[in-house]
Amino acid sequence: MNLQDFLIYLATGRLFTWLLQTASLLTPLFQGKLLQELRACDLCLGFWVYLILGLFTRINPLNIWPSIVSKIVTAGLATLMAHLLRIGWTT
Repeated sequence: MNLQDFLIYLATGRLFTWLLQTASLLTPLFQGKLLQELRACDLCLGFWVYLILGLFTRINPLNIWPSIVSKIVTAGLATLMAHLLRIGWTT
């Protein structure tokens, strides 16, 4: 995965996370205390969004581990980077 692909992956995941957090039409999907907490947390919801995005790609982002481990690590790193960028942007 080159830098351009990673930046597109980062922007796409952040867009989906933002849409899931702000879209009023999706409010019925987040019934219950646990799902409402998931929706309110950028890191929590972002990890699952990036993991699902990663599972739909056919590339192995980090070739040093098996594909699924590599995708989980990439989702975690992308979530942290998107969260830090959001914090920086809002401050």
